[in-house]
Amino acid sequence: MSKKDIKIAENKFSDFIKKNKFFASKKMGQNFLINENIKKNIVDSLNIKKEDNVLEIGPGFGALTKIILEKTKNVIVIELDKRLVEFLTKNYPTLKIINDDILKFNFSEIDFKKYKIISNLPYSISSKILFKILKYSNFETAVFMVQKEMADRINASVGTKKYNNFSILLRLTVDIKKLFDVSNTCFYPKPEVDSTVISFSKRKDFDFKYFNLLESFLLKCFSQKRKTIFNNLKNYYSKEKIIQVLKNNNIDLQVRPEKIDEKTYLKLCYEFNEI
Repeated sequence: MSKKDIKIAENKFSDFIKKNKFFASKKMGQNFLINENIKKNIVDSLNIKKEDNVLEIGPGFGALTKIILEKTKNVIVIELDKRLVEFLTKNYPTLKIINDDILKFNFSEIDFKKYKIISNLPYSISSKILFKILKYSNFETAVFMVQKEMADRINASVGTKKYNNFSILLRLTVDIKKLFDVSNTCFYPKPEVDSTVISFSKRKDFDFKYFNLLESFLLKCFSQKRKTIFNNLKNYYSKEKIIQVLKNNNIDLQVRPEKIDEKTYLKLCYEFNEI
């Protein structure tokens, strides 16, 4: 978008929320997408078919919802802000709207057995939401817009500062694709950072009954990132066991956790827990 187009979009949305007597909540991390092309590209990325079920988290004023409903009528949205629930109820009377906090929400309440997820995740709690979705949601594929820094962390290479238990856990459990970046000028109010749209699909080679175990094990490995893998693990396992398992996997006792690749971490998790 040109500077002129951005200004027009900002003014249009500003007039819209004033008309609806609405103000964005910083506490809820509300930054509304105002770029029409980006809205369409995000929804198109989910590859929605007529028979698909879609769960949208944090629909706001329905910027994506409107486009989704043109592709399928099987849509459920979860929105925390009661003001936005009232707006959505009025403007989308047939839409199933759940007024709840996604971090407290029970996914068993979803009517769909299988579904796709789409969301512009609030920056401050995006990692918590992702963990909850991976643990409890029966999704097939998902498209998320996250802070660009988070997307970079998820895709960080072994041995870099951003490579950690979070990126390892995600990469072992889902196939991740970076789709495109989104400038902060595409939002109102404008956030301080840019965003990135990513797609998730559950890995078929991972047994999700071990998700909690893997999450817990990785937290142990990275409990103090500046320490060696041996020193981190000795708080949880016997020295003899640590030495034996690391030796079996050709890992030096003095190596730091960020130097070990994700596939090796999965093997370590299973061996330490005798699976």
